[in-house]
Amino acid sequence: MGYGRDSTIRLPGSPDRAALLPSLTIASARATGRICLPQLAALLLFAASCFLSGIYVDRASSAVDSGAPSSAGLSLNPLRSAAARLGAVSSSRGAPPSCRLCDADPSNPLCEYGDAAIRMSRAFEGSGVRVRRFLAKALRGDEVKIGVIGASVTAGHGLDHGGHVAGPAYPQRWLAEFQKTFPRARMFDGSAPAMDSAFYSYCYKAMVPEPDIDLWLVELDINNDNSIDTMQADDILMRSLLSQPNEPAVIRLSVLALLFEDMARGAVSNLLLSQFFDVPVISIKNFLLPHLIANPDVVPDYFTKFYDGKPDTRHVNINGHVALADMLSLYMHEQTCITKQEQARGRLGAKEGTPWPADELWGTVPRLRAWEKYSASDRVDHVEPTCRFASSKSHPLIPAPSSDLGAVPVGSTSSSFEPESLADGWQRIEWNDKAALASREVGAVVKFEVEGSTVGVAVWEWAGPPHGLAHEMPGRASCWIDDDERGSTVIDAYSSGVAGSRWSQIGSGLSTRKHTVSCQIIRASSTTGHEVRIMGVVSH
Repeated sequence: MGYGRDSTIRLPGSPDRAALLPSLTIASARATGRICLPQLAALLLFAASCFLSGIYVDRASSAVDSGAPSSAGLSLNPLRSAAARLGAVSSSRGAPPSCRLCDADPSNPLCEYGDAAIRMSRAFEGSGVRVRRFLAKALRGDEVKIGVIGASVTAGHGLDHGGHVAGPAYPQRWLAEFQKTFPRARMFDGSAPAMDSAFYSYCYKAMVPEPDIDLWLVELDINNDNSIDTMQADDILMRSLLSQPNEPAVIRLSVLALLFEDMARGAVSNLLLSQFFDVPVISIKNFLLPHLIANPDVVPDYFTKFYDGKPDTRHVNINGHVALADMLSLYMHEQTCITKQEQARGRLGAKEGTPWPADELWGTVPRLRAWEKYSASDRVDHVEPTCRFASSKSHPLIPAPSSDLGAVPVGSTSSSFEPESLADGWQRIEWNDKAALASREVGAVVKFEVEGSTVGVAVWEWAGPPHGLAHEMPGRASCWIDDDERGSTVIDAYSSGVAGSRWSQIGSGLSTRKHTVSCQIIRASSTTGHEVRIMGVVSH
C-alpha cells in the first residue's frame, strides 16, 4: 500500500472493525467525565488484543524483513506494525511474476552482462505501445516485416576483423533469436555505409522499398553529428516512419565510436527526439563507454582492426554486434511478456476523472517540433520525400545521357545504362560498398530531373587517396536549379576530417513541379585535384 498526496486511511471491512466500536462510547463518556465498568472492561480487552497482536506482527515482520530476531524482541510502533501487517498480506499472495528474463532465469546466456549493464542498455523505454502492437501481431501468428536502416556498423563493417570475418552483423543475429519464437518474421535490410539521418529522411523508401513494414530498426548515431541539422533530419525521419498508414513501431539503436572529435555524436538528437516521439532506444554505448573511459587498455577488445593491424575505432567488432543483438533480444523478450499480460488483464491506463493523459495518446505523432515554441494551433506540414541514390537498385540515380535528349527523369526505373552512356566526363564508380557518379573533368556537366519545392544533392567528402596523384584529389562542383546558373551553390568535396557523405541544399521555396538539377565541375579547388562524387539527389 502506498500513501500519496491527499490520501486518507480507511479501515478495512473486517471483524476487527467491531472492536473499535466501544471506543466511540468511551470517547463520549470521557466528554462527560464518567466511565462505567462495562466500558472499562471493553477498553482493557481492546488494549490487550492490540498489544498481543503487535507482539505477533512485529516478530513476524522482523523475521521477514531481516531474517534475524529483533534485538528489542517486540515493537510498540503502531505504524511499523501496520506496515508489517500489509507486507505479510502481500507475501502471502506472492510477488507477481517478473517479465525480465534474467529475474526468472539468471543462468540464461543472454544474462552474462549483469543486471546493471542490461538496465543501462535501455537508454529510453517509452510507453512501448507500438512495439507491443507489433508483438501482438506476431503472437497471432501473422507475418511481420522488419525494416532496417543504418550505417556502416549495421551493414557489417567491423566484422572483417583484420581480414577475418567474425560472423553476422547484429540485425541478422537478433533476427535468428527472434525467429525462434516468431518464425514468420521477415527482415528487409536497407543499411548503407557512411549514411546518416539526412540521407534516410529522404531515402528510406529507396533503401527499403517493401511496403507495410511493421517494425523499423534505426542505427545512425555514429554518422550523425551533434547539430540542429541532425535534429531536423531526425524529426523528418521519425515523422515519415511513424506516420505510415499501418502505424509501424520504431526502435532506435545506438553504438559507439571513439574516432570523432566528440563522443556524443548523434546520440544527443537521438535521445531528445526519441523521448519526444515515444520511440525506445537500445544502446550499448551507455554501459560500454564508461568502461572504456575507465580502462583505456581494453579499447582494442571492442573495435575492429585495419588490415595493417591498427585499431579502427569507428567500427565496433563482433563483441559490439553480439552485445547489441543480445540487448535487443532481452528488451523484446520483456515486451513480449508484457504484451501477453495485457492481453490477459487489459492495459492499465490513467484513472478516469484524473488530469493525466488518456491511454490513446501514446504512440501518436506530435503535431509540433521539439525545438519550436508551443502553439495551440500550428501543425508540421507532411513531408513526402523522393530520393534517387547511386547504390539503390529500386531507385537508381540516372543522369541525362550525353545526347541532346535532355534530362532523363530521375524517377525512371530503368537501370540498363552503362558508364559510357552517361553525360560526358561522368561515370559510375564503386568503392568500399559505396557508389557514386563521379567526374574530375573541369567543365563536365551532369543533369537530373526532380520534382518538389526543396532539392538537395549528396556528395562524398574526403581528403583524397593517401598516395593518389594530384588530379585524383577532391575538387568542387557548381550546382543550380533549372536555368538559374547565377544562383548556383558551390559544393566542396574536400574534407580534412573523417570521410563521409554530406548533403547540400541546392534549392528551396521552389514551385512544386518538375525541375532540372545541373552540376558542373569547376576549376577552383581546395586541393590540386577536381574529383567530385555525387551519391544521390533528393527532393520534397
